[in-house]
Amino acid sequence: MLVTLHRRTRGPQWTTDTSWLSDAPIGTWHGVTTDGDGRVTELILVRNHVSGRLPPELGRLTSLRVLSLGGNQLRGMIPPELGSLSNLQRLVLAENELEGPIPPELGRVVNLKSLWLNDNHLRGAIPSELANLTGLDELILGGTNHLSGCIPEVLGIAKHSDFAALRLPYCDLNGRVPTTAGPQPTRAPETIRNAEREVLIELYHATDGPNWETSSNWLSDVAVGEWHGVVTDLSGRVVELRLPDNQLAGVIPSNLGKLTHLELLALSRNRLIGQSRPNSPASAGCPC
Repeated sequence: MLVTLHRRTRGPQWTTDTSWLSDAPIGTWHGVTTDGDGRVTELILVRNHVSGRLPPELGRLTSLRVLSLGGNQLRGMIPPELGSLSNLQRLVLAENELEGPIPPELGRVVNLKSLWLNDNHLRGAIPSELANLTGLDELILGGTNHLSGCIPEVLGIAKHSDFAALRLPYCDLNGRVPTTAGPQPTRAPETIRNAEREVLIELYHATDGPNWETSSNWLSDVAVGEWHGVVTDLSGRVVELRLPDNQLAGVIPSNLGKLTHLELLALSRNRLIGQSRPNSPASAGCPC
């Protein structure tokens, strides 16, 4: 199965593929961990220029506990065969180019504790089958995905999620929107939203925005929630700013601290200079 993965995802072009396809023990292959019986338990190839389509044969790695392939160039659909990984505890496919729906088969992985699928091109409804993941602690689905429908209320068991950023209503397992969901947040005043826009514009100019790797919609008239890497809540306030590996260069402006609703700030692996400020928002990102 690992040989198939290497061949179908342009292994020779990976950033690192040390020992892959060699006669060395599989547990010494880059990113691979095995147990005492030689069965693969972890496959971690984060930001390794893994591209192409995920082979369905990955579903045969039945001892796999961690599958982490975030920050690559994977495309196509998520193989439903991953639902056969009954021992899987952590699945991270964030920050790729995956498309299509979220496979309902993932609801069969009852040991899954962490599921990160954000910042792909996924579409469709959140499968109600995910409600079977009763041990789920982390469920991150937003970013550049275009999910529709509603959020099954039972998924609220996840301790860490980005449901607010999805801007979808809650519903029961039959897809009915509960009448007891409470009032929806009102839009923040335009003056506040404009002030946050100005903070983002200042960040753009202070960190060499014209030379960022990706700056889609920045400085345009569209809502800031459609600017690359920016997530807003239902009121229009900025709650996430994700610009890792994006060629930012310069000093982070102190006015970034005015984004008082910011919950996640990810600016790692850029060319930023200066000292961090104790009152600046905490930096966090996808634990890919």
